[in-house]
Amino acid sequence: MQYSKDTLRLWVLAGLFLVGLPLAILFGAPQDPTAKRLTREYRFAYVSWVTNALFEKGSSAISGDHRKLNTADASQYVRDYFALVSQAQHLEREIEVIYTDPDQATDDADLLVEELTNLRADMETRRNTVEAILQAQVTNVLLSEGFGVAGQIVPPVAMSITALPERMIVSRRDKIEQIEFADLAPNTALADIETLENTVDTELDVASLVVPLGGLSLYPAMVYETTSLSFTINTTAHEWAHHYLMARPLGTHYFENPETQVINETTANIVGKEISAKVVALHYPELIPPPPTEPSPEQDTPTAPPAPVFDFREQMRITRIRVDELLEAGEIEQAEAYMNERQEEFFEQGYLIRKINQAYFAFYGSYADQAGARGEDPIGPAVTALREQSNTLIDFVNTISWMTSLEEVVTATGN
Repeated sequence: MQYSKDTLRLWVLAGLFLVGLPLAILFGAPQDPTAKRLTREYRFAYVSWVTNALFEKGSSAISGDHRKLNTADASQYVRDYFALVSQAQHLEREIEVIYTDPDQATDDADLLVEELTNLRADMETRRNTVEAILQAQVTNVLLSEGFGVAGQIVPPVAMSITALPERMIVSRRDKIEQIEFADLAPNTALADIETLENTVDTELDVASLVVPLGGLSLYPAMVYETTSLSFTINTTAHEWAHHYLMARPLGTHYFENPETQVINETTANIVGKEISAKVVALHYPELIPPPPTEPSPEQDTPTAPPAPVFDFREQMRITRIRVDELLEAGEIEQAEAYMNERQEEFFEQGYLIRKINQAYFAFYGSYADQAGARGEDPIGPAVTALREQSNTLIDFVNTISWMTSLEEVVTATGN
């Protein structure tokens, strides 16, 4: 769909004044003054980032470079950009190896650094157009799903591929429940992160953990740079779902109740998966995973049982259930010792999890549409059941957007 420059300019200004800056202020202000004081030196500057990003979006929208490409050329332009991302990340790994190996020649590193600098400069000239193409592709699928208002998506899909802040999650020790968060500047040194976590844990008697983010629902949404085009599209749609819900109870009450937060995140996960699957099918069909193969008759003959496979999600689900049991019994130290043991077991299986604690589950357990860190919490199945009972995605979203508790979701499913 083509949009006039005046319409695009109005959208950008609306985002700036109605969504972008209020969100930046909200995200930049942790609820607890102590946490704010402890993280002040490392905190991410949201207001300046959002202001710069919105004016950048305004310039890109008005220039309309992406509208000069036909559908096929636009998709190829995106593919070419993600190929450059892959090259850049490969070069960064090579440079890191050289600088950590004393036997490597520094002249080689200098050449690679120059090549990387030129490559990053080329990527930066393309990035705004790539973002505009992906925004338009997600927008058109949302329109086809019935999310439009007078032929427009409100708020407009807006995202920026960028380095993301790292989020400090703070949970109670006696119960897995996020009580606050604080966002740190990208690439904060691990030594500083661990010092911050230890300080917060000691001063507040909590469990904290700094985790990486894949996306953040500022306006424009922040989307982590990755070589995975499917992930980028999914995250764009996921973060837009948060924007859509902000004008409804499920969004406005996000920070007031842990239940509401999990329902909101699970809903956004469902929207992200469904919308991104349709965008990929329309524009990047080569990314669709092949269907599982059926065993041939000759494969039905008895064979030795396969070696047991470590199921990450199932093992994490088991871990969460046991932790909940221990915490409910008031055995906090035992629960923390158990999580430390499980972290070592996951590490031995090749999963490089730095720390498993109450904050780990408070964060990763909020995405409840899949088994794993949520344990046996009923929110995920209830939200999924409501989606399955809804005729369309828009029906599901518009129904659940007015709910803020598990009881309301369960009642809506008739259970």
